[in-house]
Amino acid sequence: MPHEYVRTKKEVFDYVREKTRACTRETAEQLTANTISKELNISRALASQYLNELVRDGTVIKISSRPVCFLHRKALEDANGVRLSTEPYISWAELEQDLSRGNKGKRDFEKLIGYHGGLSYAVEQCKAAIKYPPAGLPILIAGQDGTGKGYFASLVHEYAQNCDLIAKDTKLCVFDCAEYENAQQISVALFGQAAGQNRKEKDGYLQCADRNVLYISDTQLMGLEAQDKLAQLLDSGSYKTADEREEVRYSTVRLILSTDVEPEKHLSKKLLRRLPVLIHMPSLSERPAEEREQLILHFFCQQAERVGRDIYISNRVFELLLQYEFPANIEQLKNCIQTSCANALVQSNDQTKDVSVYLYHLPEYLMAMARVGNEFSEEQRSMINVRSFVKDAMTETINQYYESILDEFDQYRVQQYEQGALLQKLTKCFNAYSDYLVFSKRFANAKIDVIERVMENVFHLLTDKYYLQLPGHFHYVFSRCLYLQMRSAQFDQDERVAQCLALLVRIFPKEAILTEEICRIIEQSLDISVNGMSQLLFMLGLQQYSRNVRLDTIRGIIICHGYSTASSIANVVNRLTGSYVFEAIDMPIEGSVQEIATRFKRYINYVPGPKDAILLVDMGSLEDMHVLLDGQTNLNLGIINNVSTRLALDVGCKILQNMPIQEILQTACEEYVTAYKLAESRRKIAAVLFVSEAGVSVARKMAELFNNSLPRPIEVEFIGYDYLRLMHLGGLEELQSKYEILFVSGTANPEQEELTYIPMEDIISFREIERINRMLSRYMKEDELEEFNQRLLKNFSLQNVVQHLTILNVDKILDLVNIGVVQLQRMMHRKFSAQTIIGLNIHICCLIERLVTKTPIETHIDQKDFEQEQKPFIEMVRSAFREISEHYSVEFPISEIAYVYDYIIHDPRASQIGKEQVHEIRNH
Repeated sequence: MPHEYVRTKKEVFDYVREKTRACTRETAEQLTANTISKELNISRALASQYLNELVRDGTVIKISSRPVCFLHRKALEDANGVRLSTEPYISWAELEQDLSRGNKGKRDFEKLIGYHGGLSYAVEQCKAAIKYPPAGLPILIAGQDGTGKGYFASLVHEYAQNCDLIAKDTKLCVFDCAEYENAQQISVALFGQAAGQNRKEKDGYLQCADRNVLYISDTQLMGLEAQDKLAQLLDSGSYKTADEREEVRYSTVRLILSTDVEPEKHLSKKLLRRLPVLIHMPSLSERPAEEREQLILHFFCQQAERVGRDIYISNRVFELLLQYEFPANIEQLKNCIQTSCANALVQSNDQTKDVSVYLYHLPEYLMAMARVGNEFSEEQRSMINVRSFVKDAMTETINQYYESILDEFDQYRVQQYEQGALLQKLTKCFNAYSDYLVFSKRFANAKIDVIERVMENVFHLLTDKYYLQLPGHFHYVFSRCLYLQMRSAQFDQDERVAQCLALLVRIFPKEAILTEEICRIIEQSLDISVNGMSQLLFMLGLQQYSRNVRLDTIRGIIICHGYSTASSIANVVNRLTGSYVFEAIDMPIEGSVQEIATRFKRYINYVPGPKDAILLVDMGSLEDMHVLLDGQTNLNLGIINNVSTRLALDVGCKILQNMPIQEILQTACEEYVTAYKLAESRRKIAAVLFVSEAGVSVARKMAELFNNSLPRPIEVEFIGYDYLRLMHLGGLEELQSKYEILFVSGTANPEQEELTYIPMEDIISFREIERINRMLSRYMKEDELEEFNQRLLKNFSLQNVVQHLTILNVDKILDLVNIGVVQLQRMMHRKFSAQTIIGLNIHICCLIERLVTKTPIETHIDQKDFEQEQKPFIEMVRSAFREISEHYSVEFPISEIAYVYDYIIHDPRASQIGKEQVHEIRNH
């Protein structure tokens, strides 16, 4: 019997070890007592007994989830390079958090402490920069000594290897300016030196690092001349040696620069203007508390691996290391921990397995900071194993607040007390959670800042639209709710959340509408799908401040032609009446009435409440909207034409007075009288036009992005204008009667001789910046122009422009467009200029969005001739961009391909290669 017992227990152990090697959370069912009993043909009770004995032996770990799972300890520790706790784990999330502390299996930025926290935005910037075609964007990392700039650069290099941007066998080229005595030596070492009398030719680091990543540290030590030479390389990809010989050299190196001083004060302006990606590496004291904890434990774990023994530290040591501001940042912290471990190791018993670090093992400068008192005995009673310690108090606290809300709901379901009492308890839980988020100092990173700005705009929109009186910290609280949702998926599938949310929707229908609108805006702005727990929190917060929101017996809708005509009228009336009485639908000039009718139906079906509606329209086919709504049988619709603000205000007041719909229609029309006055303008206004073949909305977004780059408002209007109207329909004469047009920019040349045209790609590449500065110099001072250039450089990166102009995932669409452009060049046996490549990137990204949203450009001036004469080119474009077409399930129409053709024909390089080759391109 004992022999049989040992044999069966070993079978269980071997089974667990084998299955653990390939186990994931999704396949964990095979490591439950129930499955193991079936696989080994033993009873479930016996399997459970053996498994629990193995847990007590320390060879198997237990996860107390539903169902309970058992995994082989050593297999997990070896695979992840981490020591696991001997205590049972509450959930898979807790185990995964422990496993994440190891670096085995992690790639590039995943190894970085702060990857999902304070450095997440920096990581996203670097990923975009290093992948930017054709050879990445240069990166400048600024931060104090010892903040990890070199380590960060090594991770960028590893990321480039993992993305197959550089060869797998390359090493990061490091050029440390501090190793050289003067600027001349730096220049020779970096740029190389041509052969001369009594000296051999010398390749510089730029030559050696060709097709690799070059990290230049302490860039401020380079002379201004060397910095300007580096700027020339970033402009043209070419440079001359340090002795300025005639021979021009080329390098496709990916550059990372770093400095420990303020870049604006110590780097040349010429170089700074060509460094679009600036990473601020925070000091150790600026890092969130969680990241400082992880760094401390990480360095202690490194020492534990080095000495081959477990290391324990006292709570007071941990606390002091957390609180002390290390002047030399992470590097000094690492050295401090290494010294402390060495001191403790010398004093420990050689036979013992553990090394204990106390206050007196710390360096003297740290011991002097420790508070005097009887702490030694406390330290002996409370020690931390650095390999198994997990401290994520924030996650634990957040989960407790979530559980408190769901517990109240559970009690309500069991006890069936009044909804008012439930609401009171849920509100109390929400307010406690809100206070924690407001007063906790653990949130600090660029991602939260971005979310906070979006949420501020969302709630500002709601307060304007529904006249809510929301507290100032509301956006602050809910930006952190969203951030925490992104960090954890623990409650995503909790059935209690769905049930509690369904109950609140019934209790608070108005708040449910507001919440749904918030979620829709957030998804459009941040591409974040708001989960049930966050929606529940939104409703609990909104119900305290939404008592003035009303749903009238008659719905008012204004529809007008134009970009924001209806919105403007509705906004004025809603403000004057102090109630959200009118919804607005703006109809594009080129839009069809059928599309507007579809949007109107969607609105009517979406918003619950009354089925009587008054529609105010401006003119034309909108007056016959009722014909297109014939299938809407549940709606009584009144239509009034020739809408104005005065008419809308009169109708709005009557709706608020609960007058019958028939009486409102009749009296409003009887009382409405028009009049006019003429005031002629005598002074022309300076203006900059933006145009795009993609439509007025894209042109307006470009104008907005340019306007946002100004350091202050100036007396120039930035206008998004209709491209076809400017080209053919007399729009120029209309504009010139009112405006002094400084220049026109955009994605398509309107071909007007009277106008100065600067392509959007020349703004992105900064090719025409001096010309733009001259035109705007009478409106801004020199220092303001400098600030404008810096902002323009930031706002008009290709990544940012595409993100501003489209709703699609920027990284994905740029990757796919780049593949297509490369394929097209290969098919045409041509290499496009950088300006043309940038222009094609913008144009095709907008093109894809138009096709996805089913709003393509359907005509081109010479479309028929083009279709007959350029069939090979049409096939080449469709073939080159097949991958992006299949990804978004679209097909390039002839009209859109014709505009792509226009870009390539106007490529600056086309004029350099002669008329015969241009003709060849036209007839390829």
